[in-house]
Amino acid sequence: MLSKSDTNIADVISIFQDLNIDCCFIVPTETGMQKSILDATSQVRYFLKDKNYHNYDNQLQGKDNKLIKECSFLTHSGINKSKVSLYRPNTKSGDPRIWFYSLNNYAEANNLLAILILNDELFLINCSDSELMRNLSCHQVIKPLAKTLANINDHIFDELLNKMVQINKMGYIKSVGIGHKAIGETLENILGIKPNASKKPDYKGIELKTSRSSKNRSNLFSKTPNWKISRLKGTADILNERGVYSEEANRIALYNTLKANLPNSHNMLLRVDQENNFLRQNYLNESEEVNDVVWLIEDLKKSLLEKHPKSLWVKADIDIRNNWEYFKYNKLTYTHSPNPNFFVPLVEAKIITLDYTMHFKKNGTARDHGYLFKILPENLEKLFPKPQEFDLSLLS
Repeated sequence: MLSKSDTNIADVISIFQDLNIDCCFIVPTETGMQKSILDATSQVRYFLKDKNYHNYDNQLQGKDNKLIKECSFLTHSGINKSKVSLYRPNTKSGDPRIWFYSLNNYAEANNLLAILILNDELFLINCSDSELMRNLSCHQVIKPLAKTLANINDHIFDELLNKMVQINKMGYIKSVGIGHKAIGETLENILGIKPNASKKPDYKGIELKTSRSSKNRSNLFSKTPNWKISRLKGTADILNERGVYSEEANRIALYNTLKANLPNSHNMLLRVDQENNFLRQNYLNESEEVNDVVWLIEDLKKSLLEKHPKSLWVKADIDIRNNWEYFKYNKLTYTHSPNPNFFVPLVEAKIITLDYTMHFKKNGTARDHGYLFKILPENLEKLFPKPQEFDLSLLS
């Protein structure tokens, strides 16, 4: 649905994140505008429920149970009062519907619309109106709504920052191992964090994420598909159907990146299933699109919130000495409070991607290094409100 938007949703999210305002998005179709009826997508339903505005789960079907509430359209000069109807028709599944009265006078098909809830009132913003978005921070409704983020006031972060300053003064530090994980393992070793398989944040509630270069995507989290509702029931099944034989490694493997609505070189892609609130990995063959595995979107949001309540993204310079890596940890980005409502839009915008990292071992068993959801460091501001950056060399 959001992929049909005539506006770059990633740019719009940056504006809302800069104002620290929560919202969800909807894109009206031509048919919806003609019939004065829009699907209340899973993201809209969950947002309205989370804000205690409306719960479709408790709503009976039929016109007699239609709910009509006040709403407002944000305009250049102020607001236009309107009404919003929320109902479930007398169909077999009673698919949730939403409609904003006089929407045809405010927006066009494929415009990107943002829904905000303030004091139990719904506000609609046409994000495809460039002038409105350009002046959004000064709008009479938005200005008092925008939240100012306070300076970091966290003794645990202060403790960690002081340690990172001291580590920076140590210069280049010899790696404790080899491979892509060595940069993180070396930092954890210096900080006294013992190797573990815990999914909890690394340092007293703060997640540590290390990278060799700002050009590389950073791991947000790893999440296996929901095998119970997936057609393929495990990593071995994926490798059997989609794996590629490598002569150099003498094994069947699958190492690739998947994006929403764009097939990769293996004809694999991600699809957001708004009706069921699924993220699907599909495969395109010559005649049809086949679903391989599924994630529950709510599980992905939960993983994001559990992994990144507070995070420190650490960048390091690399020096090679006698074929061995040495790391100098020099730059930090501190983030907190990710907005889970922006996760799906950022997947659809191809800002958040998924990496498959799996192969068959010599004994025939399947091994994966995680189902890795990733983001470029430059895009952290689209998921986290106002990341704060530190140059350790300036703090020494």
